[in-house]
Amino acid sequence: MFHLQSLVDQWRSPESAGNKGKVLALKILDESEKFFQDVTSVEVSREFWLQFLDTTKKTSFLNALSTPENRNRWAEVVFRILQKYNYSLKDMIEQGVANHPDQVLFRDLSQANPVNWTYEQIYRHICEIATVFYQSAVPYPRVAIFADNCLEGACADLACLTVTGSLIHR
Repeated sequence: MFHLQSLVDQWRSPESAGNKGKVLALKILDESEKFFQDVTSVEVSREFWLQFLDTTKKTSFLNALSTPENRNRWAEVVFRILQKYNYSLKDMIEQGVANHPDQVLFRDLSQANPVNWTYEQIYRHICEIATVFYQSAVPYPRVAIFADNCLEGACADLACLTVTGSLIHR
């Protein structure tokens, strides 16, 4: 597994461009497939696989895979990771906040002057909404959302889809 980690680390270096990048991307794909095929593989941390997903989801990596067949192989590895490590929408949002908290996630066009909402702002707003749902309901609340297509409705949806106790108490 350390070999796969070193390959992923190499990918993040500036020298991973061009033909060298194509060879390296295929090595990463091959090693990740081997990991899931080998029943004797040592357990690898969830954090490594989140890092793997964050690195390999980028356009540069996917383009380096060159063919639709290779990208399909990569997708199969990703599906295995998602299932084995319970990767969720919450993980995806938290990665967005960690990687680019000030980047615009939503633009609210409902007013004369559009308002930009960053990953960090949306994350905090989702936590606030989830807290309200949990404070005003039984232990496992059920929520029905009747809203126009708007920022508040989208955030309420995200709060329902991502909420866990750890999200609320951050």
